[in-house]
Amino acid sequence: MPDVRRSHAEELYARIVGDPLWRPEQVCRELDWSDEELATAVGELAKLSLLVESRTAPSGWTVLTPESAVHTLVDQAMRSSLSVLDEVVDMRRSVKSLVTTFQPIHCRSVTEPQLDILLGEAEVTAALENATRHARYRVLSMHPGRPLPAPALHSGLERDTAALERGIEIRTIHLASAAAAPHVADYLRRLGELGGQVRTAHVLPMRLIVIDHTLAFVALPRSLRAPDGTVASVRVRGELLVGILEDVFDHCWGGGTPPVPRTAGAGPREPESDRPGLTERHRQILQLLSGGLTDEAISRKLGVSERTVGRQVAELISRLGAESRFQAGVNAALLGWLEP
Repeated sequence: MPDVRRSHAEELYARIVGDPLWRPEQVCRELDWSDEELATAVGELAKLSLLVESRTAPSGWTVLTPESAVHTLVDQAMRSSLSVLDEVVDMRRSVKSLVTTFQPIHCRSVTEPQLDILLGEAEVTAALENATRHARYRVLSMHPGRPLPAPALHSGLERDTAALERGIEIRTIHLASAAAAPHVADYLRRLGELGGQVRTAHVLPMRLIVIDHTLAFVALPRSLRAPDGTVASVRVRGELLVGILEDVFDHCWGGGTPPVPRTAGAGPREPESDRPGLTERHRQILQLLSGGLTDEAISRKLGVSERTVGRQVAELISRLGAESRFQAGVNAALLGWLEP
């Protein structure tokens, strides 16, 4: 309370404490106060419970002792606290009723996934673009099987670029054999330069895209597609099933490795003629190479010396522009050299 108000309140209390018959007009004359100054002082004393309203007193107020005022203030605080406590009890009852009523509904919405089938490349692409455009946290994807065609990767890179510019985390896993294809290797390189995280793996269980934690797209296997081979995907909504798919991705991610950068001229080189000088023995070695066999295992299978196998493997790696034995087998498959 400002000093003037406190001073007036103390002065008024001292004036009327011993005079229960005091009248406002009399006090104003004695203290040379205006009606407004008197009303302000009375209001301050009333706030402190030193004055309480009275119908019988000439002034309309009864003076209380400080002890009585303290008891009055404590009683008011207790009533106010009890009122707040009652509100808290009522709120707890309401919250309990809210949880009892609505929690089962929420649990059903979480545990019961929503599935729908997308048919045709146009519908699948449109759904992916819309979902990626509205992603808020991250986009995970893995791609088994044959390399995606260049147009699909180009469209994917455009979506990825827009998402990365918004601060979305992007992680993708491609089959190592597909990543050896020049257009796929170029896509992965460019995605990595933009800030995406890239890994390759020798085995992947399914074609999968997970967006945030509540939406996923799983490609239908060929055995479940229509006879004409129409592209189809299952769109999955629901935290429980999407969470399981995220765990599958994380497992594959943990077993993947960063792709080996392609050097200038690396990758499968088409020969000037169709498989020039490629013998049946070469084709057999390439098939065994693509299966991951060692020189020793190949020599046992073909019944030739390990030194001969090592020499021919080195020649094939050089001719195919590969950087490893495994990549030589992959490049040969991409070029069709493994076909009879």
